[in-house]
Amino acid sequence: MKRSVLVVGLLCGLWAWMGVCGQERVVEKPWFSGATASLEISRVTLSDDRTVVEATYYGHEGEEVQLLPGVVLRTAGKEYALRSAQGISQKEFKSLPAGGQLSFRMTFEPLPDDTKSFDLMEKTEGGWQIYGVRLDGQRVDVEIPERLKKLTLDYDRPLPPPVPRFGTFRITGHFLGGAPDEVRYQDMDWVVRALFPVPVPVKDDTFVIEGYVTNPGLKRLYIGKQSYDIFVVPDGEVTVTIDWPTLNLSRTHLFGEEYQTRRKFWFEGDYGGLNTALQEAPYVRRLTDGLDTLNSVRQLQEEVMTRYVDSRRQLLADTTLSESIRNFLLWNLVSESRQNIDLARFSVAFSCQMRGVKPDMTADEHCEDEVWALDSIQSPVMMYFDGYAALIEGLCERGLTQRKCSWWQDIERCNGPIGVTLGRMRPLPDSLLATVDTLIHTPAIREYILTKHRGYKQALEAAAAVKEKAYTVAEVDAALEGESLLQAIAARHQGRVVLIDFWATWCGPCRRAMKQMEPLKEKLKGEPVEYVFLTDETSPRALWQKMIADIHGEHYYLTSQQHNSLMQLYGFTGIPAYLILDKNGQVVYHRLAFPGLEEMEAQLRKALSQSSTINQ
Repeated sequence: MKRSVLVVGLLCGLWAWMGVCGQERVVEKPWFSGATASLEISRVTLSDDRTVVEATYYGHEGEEVQLLPGVVLRTAGKEYALRSAQGISQKEFKSLPAGGQLSFRMTFEPLPDDTKSFDLMEKTEGGWQIYGVRLDGQRVDVEIPERLKKLTLDYDRPLPPPVPRFGTFRITGHFLGGAPDEVRYQDMDWVVRALFPVPVPVKDDTFVIEGYVTNPGLKRLYIGKQSYDIFVVPDGEVTVTIDWPTLNLSRTHLFGEEYQTRRKFWFEGDYGGLNTALQEAPYVRRLTDGLDTLNSVRQLQEEVMTRYVDSRRQLLADTTLSESIRNFLLWNLVSESRQNIDLARFSVAFSCQMRGVKPDMTADEHCEDEVWALDSIQSPVMMYFDGYAALIEGLCERGLTQRKCSWWQDIERCNGPIGVTLGRMRPLPDSLLATVDTLIHTPAIREYILTKHRGYKQALEAAAAVKEKAYTVAEVDAALEGESLLQAIAARHQGRVVLIDFWATWCGPCRRAMKQMEPLKEKLKGEPVEYVFLTDETSPRALWQKMIADIHGEHYYLTSQQHNSLMQLYGFTGIPAYLILDKNGQVVYHRLAFPGLEEMEAQLRKALSQSSTINQ
């Protein structure tokens, strides 16, 4: 009798198992429309009781990754929570192995049967996000406007003369099929070389970049981690329309080969043909792509020269290119080769430091001599490209001045205090401003310097004119570092809990975390909590002064040495980063990356609940 019951039970269990399996659906390589990280989904398995997502993260060897709190699938306005994960942890970091890849599996609550697409979200600021993951097998294609389909481009337009000329420029961008929250732009003029790209907001799928130039040349736009160069001329305008899903898919390992050759950019305005060629030509790529695991300076330099020779051969053999575009791409290739070989020591040292390996810093002097001997290196056409000021400095150091131009001396002078000051978005001090007319003889360069100076001065004056401020700017002794610096900051807030936020003007995750914090700050209004924000000299002062008007709290503009001393004290390797000080000024919490509102509120309330020993 017992045996019969057992057999019947087994049969019932088998039928139930077969029923579940019969409803299981597997989607291989689902299409998606956008992502904020190098995370790709290879398979989704759907059943009545769970949704399993198999994914791979692509980074670099030694990079540490973990799942951040609040991982969900989102569809039709509802969220489906993570139940478990295999191959990756939410509690501790895992280092990427050689090759820089990590495959893992996440199990979520079951999605509804009729789900056609979903978003995968780490709800913590700066977390992984993949948008529009398709479960119906539909490609993510956008409708290109007829105007763009019929666009006629002039690929034969002669390049403008390579001479200094002052003017304005404007780049307008439109995204199709979705858009990022922001793009970034890096000023690469001769006079001003910004340390970091500045954020440009995307509103209604559109962004605008405008400014001043001293010459015709390339401007660098960052979309995510990838950079794109756009050619502009003084007093010119460029409009670019971007197929957002295709651009995203072209960067992936799963779909990159198929989407790489698809058109992603449509340019209108000045030099649309040249700008299209810059983005679509198959051999236009960074000469160091895929070389970030090399441990030898010599090996990196030799590989760059090999790629230069191969790319040059392809360019010369391509009969579809006009003469002006071929020449421009050849010159660009020379410029990039020179920069990558010159920067090989820095590139290898940084890569090895990130991976925890010892670099071989022996350089190949033959490679360096070879690239500096290229004919176009001394030509004025090099002003079209990034690094022209450094190029002139290098030519003078090597005595390669046979084709010296009249503006070289002015550019060299701008490499000093003038360029450093304007590069930090600060107006020139009166003593330096008084020397501009006598030091700088090229009208375009002089006008650029004075225009930038006036703009930064007006921005600072406007910020200072704000009478009712919800923020304060505090100062500390520049000699203070580490624990002494922290104590000086804490001393201003005795008997109160302090949240210290390490941020920078160029840090998108930092600013997004601040927006997420606004409801919590309102919730804690009336509690003895102070908000302190620390940045350093990598944040241009004028931009910082403008941005803090909307960031309520106490702000410090530290020297880079001071800032680094605090970062090292708590093992922070990036930003945003956070410290919470209790009412006694003691650090009771430290965290790299925004932990989410729930965690932040819990830690602040925990600090608030502790009694103060001040004056006891």
